[in-house]
Amino acid sequence: MKIISLLTIIFFGGYLYCGIYALYLNPKVIINRLYVIMSLCLAGFTLCSFLSVSSGSSIELMRFHKAGMFFIVVFFAMTLHYFILLTSQAPAKPLIIGLVYLPLPFLVFFNITSSLLYSEIIQTGGALSFVSSYGSFPYFFYIAFITIYNIFYLALVARWGKRSVLKKTKIQARVLFISLFIAFSSGMLEEILIPPVTPYTSHQLSIFFFMIPMAAALFTVSRTRFMALTSEYVSEEIVNNKLKVKSKIQLLDVCKEYTLLAQNPAEK
Repeated sequence: MKIISLLTIIFFGGYLYCGIYALYLNPKVIINRLYVIMSLCLAGFTLCSFLSVSSGSSIELMRFHKAGMFFIVVFFAMTLHYFILLTSQAPAKPLIIGLVYLPLPFLVFFNITSSLLYSEIIQTGGALSFVSSYGSFPYFFYIAFITIYNIFYLALVARWGKRSVLKKTKIQARVLFISLFIAFSSGMLEEILIPPVTPYTSHQLSIFFFMIPMAAALFTVSRTRFMALTSEYVSEEIVNNKLKVKSKIQLLDVCKEYTLLAQNPAEK
């Protein structure tokens, strides 16, 4: 348990660093601000997990677990918002963004009044025994929520990489796709698939799995932020009918515009 507590503290600092670094890149860009809030959500979840494993009673442990679940559901919703803006593969209209956050009030309500994943958590020796709330409506609602959102994450990133003609973007999309698949499939395996079918103890390892896509997302943001303007980048936008170029003078204006977009891709 001491090793888990130490790792939790390290990852808490790691999430805070990710948020501060994204804020340092450009605090005015909305995608960076989203990433900062996502980092703070995971830092809050990690802190609650640390308090859980350090608590002296099952009641306190469950209380910290519920607080941590609040941060996680907000994180999942904001992650979809983040990928919509990053990949530009779905319209970021107010209606779409509103639908992204629509399940949150229901999840928060279920988390307060009952439970999402576990009806009881018992501390036994050096491990935590989780009693699954399998069969309840909040349980299935939460599973449907994270499953659908995970599918959207992967679909947006895969489509982003497939449609781009830039090698750099394809590499970024590949890194994000693999990291998302590893992180969320591992988290689902530990928290959702195993508990209903077998007696289950855990060290809350999903805390650490989330660090993988966050690091990959930070890599993508920083690489895109400092991306050098190339003729392929401008050509891709022209071919996709995002720009209408009728003269050499206008083409120069286009290059200037996309130089700014290369520095602030979320303003696209």
